Amino acid sequence: MVERFVGIDVALREHRIAVLDRDGEAVGPSFTIAASKDGVATLLRTLDARGATAAQTLIGLEASGHLWENLEAALVGAGYRVIVLNPLQTRRYRDVVRRKAKTDDIDAHVIAGLLRSGAAQASYVPDEQIQSLRELARLRARLMADRQDYLRQLVAQLDVVLPEHRTVLGDLLTARARGILAQFPTAQHLAQANPRAIRRAAEDAGARGFSLNDATASATARGARSTVARRRPRALTSCARW
Repeated sequence: MVERFVGIDVALREHRIAVLDRDGEAVGPSFTIAASKDGVATLLRTLDARGATAAQTLIGLEASGHLWENLEAALVGAGYRVIVLNPLQTRRYRDVVRRKAKTDDIDAHVIAGLLRSGAAQASYVPDEQIQSLRELARLRARLMADRQDYLRQLVAQLDVVLPEHRTVLGDLLTARARGILAQFPTAQHLAQANPRAIRRAAEDAGARGFSLNDATASATARGARSTVARRRPRALTSCARW
């Protein structure tokens, strides 16, 4: 039989916890723990001190982004039964509990009260492999967004130092363009470079299967000599190396 109902309001840096007994009375004051390994240790010690043993306790927390995942894993590893709740469920109870709890404790009390009511329904929690795949997908999306940001910065700066870059370099995502920019970041650098050095820069960057012959390199240098560009943004070289 469940004797303790624990509601946890999950946040980025710290979590707020409320503990209720079977009658809905608070078992000690609500408390806060850090979102860290030491914070989890404090939570487990406090639960034990309040008679919230793993065998007789039900813990609930909201599926708030990804912040709940480590805490849920730690509590399950300690033997507790944990229910991950959809935030939509807790909103239905918030107005009722609001008059019975302090502002900082509302969400934690709502979750604990929802568990005690027996109406709490566990959200779908994917297994570890699926969670890992989701995390990798989120990371890839962030990296792709960063890549596009760097590309926009590079194009903006090239529009100043080498307005003809679309004709001279073509697609900036190619190894050829990156290699040339890394060695010759401005029109002035290109104008002073010899064709073989330009070809070597492209090949060293991994432009395999694309031979930059002397005629193409000379045309590139001539295009650079006729540019209208007159200044060089400070961060161009670093942008060319993403």
